[in-house]
Amino acid sequence: MCSSVKSYVVPLLPIMTLLLLRSVDCEQRICFEVPDSTLNDEVRVSVNYGKIDKIVSRHIDQVMREWRVEMRHRFEDRGKILKQQFKNATTAMKEKLEEVILFNKTKDCPVRTDKFSGELCEVRRDDACYWTYATYSHTLTYSAAVEICKKKNSTVAIIPDRSVYDDVRASLNKRIPKVRAGYVDAWLGIRVDPRSGQITYPDPDVFHSWGYNAPFKGEKSTQVFLFSSPGFYGMRNNAPTSYQSGVVCQI
Repeated sequence: MCSSVKSYVVPLLPIMTLLLLRSVDCEQRICFEVPDSTLNDEVRVSVNYGKIDKIVSRHIDQVMREWRVEMRHRFEDRGKILKQQFKNATTAMKEKLEEVILFNKTKDCPVRTDKFSGELCEVRRDDACYWTYATYSHTLTYSAAVEICKKKNSTVAIIPDRSVYDDVRASLNKRIPKVRAGYVDAWLGIRVDPRSGQITYPDPDVFHSWGYNAPFKGEKSTQVFLFSSPGFYGMRNNAPTSYQSGVVCQI
């Protein structure tokens, strides 16, 4: 039997120790001897293993519940981040492919410019058509300009040479009476590094004709537009989130 000179209640002991000391002869209770510094004799300590087992089990269950909640939140947040990153990368890749295809489509698949109406071919070349759009006030960000071109299966224009540049500018000047400011500034598809003034898209050697004091070296001024008025004109750059009055599209 588990009789003892002095009885101690031990609320919690390491699990491995309890397993090693568990005794079937003590009816699921374990008994072991420990020295008592206050007594000359040895005392026997009686431990309620069943109670300890329940306490440990409840503690483990609580820890596991908290761990599962923490892991779920952590991986849910990480999953949302990865999903958004994948969506952004896919969108950027799609836009890049569309630009590359539209800009280079004349190489292997020339455009039949004769099939387009005058509305979509204000400036006509053998391999491309250019058309312009302008609003009464400055309300167009670059992303809005992209959508305007897309509605007519076009892309924001890359002007290839001086001849097209002069004709596009003349076409824009015809829209000036309908613009409140008395001039038109229309988005182009060219991008620039504002720190160096170097064109980054489609390539550094693409045709460009900077206006007075351009390109500007504002930190976010990465997108090029064409400023056109009867007396002053030229390409400038600004942040793509800024507002211009028009866009030049290419098909």
